[in-house]
Amino acid sequence: DLFSFSFLYLDREPEMTRLIIETLVFAALAVLGTVLLFLQPLSVTIIAIGTASIDGALFVIMYLWNIPIDAVSFLCLTMSIGLSVDYVVHIAHAYECFDYSHTEGQETGKTDTLRSEDLANDATKKTKDKLRFALSGTGRSVTKGGISTFIGLIMLAFSPAKAFRVFFKMLFSTVLLGLYAGLVYFPACIILVDPLISKVTKSKVKELNGNVDENEI
Repeated sequence: DLFSFSFLYLDREPEMTRLIIETLVFAALAVLGTVLLFLQPLSVTIIAIGTASIDGALFVIMYLWNIPIDAVSFLCLTMSIGLSVDYVVHIAHAYECFDYSHTEGQETGKTDTLRSEDLANDATKKTKDKLRFALSGTGRSVTKGGISTFIGLIMLAFSPAKAFRVFFKMLFSTVLLGLYAGLVYFPACIILVDPLISKVTKSKVKELNGNVDENEI
């Protein structure tokens, strides 16, 4: 005689936290493992840190907007892994695919090197040129994609159903944080880290070449 539909979800609530953690971890590992096949380890490391930061920020947003941990928020958190990675991966791929000869051909009609040989040895300047190429080209498309996604979601904000409003809040936050990661976070990290790694690599190469020359003598 004593029955309530809430009894159907009684076992789900205690397991929700564990399910969320396991799903987010496995989803992140699967996404980053796939990305590692196409991007350099440095970019993947930066993307991994950014993705973890976005997931952490989403939990803060859930707290500020009083969004409970339930089936709807669980679904949105799972989707956030793919959405948050999407924008930054496009920027990272454009950054790594930068071609000096291609850019020079567009600017001067030649297929020679974009700058002098000194520029190729200047890691900081090269990194800035690569970021400028990625943000001016792919960055525009990424921004348009974020805006179009927001337009597609905005009607959910006026829905009378609470589940749809939660869906809007979570996905809107994910898109906003994803754009920030792709257009601000990734370029800032690359411009700080990439030149340092290039300089260290060049110094090690010089040391190895010096040791080889000494051995030959």
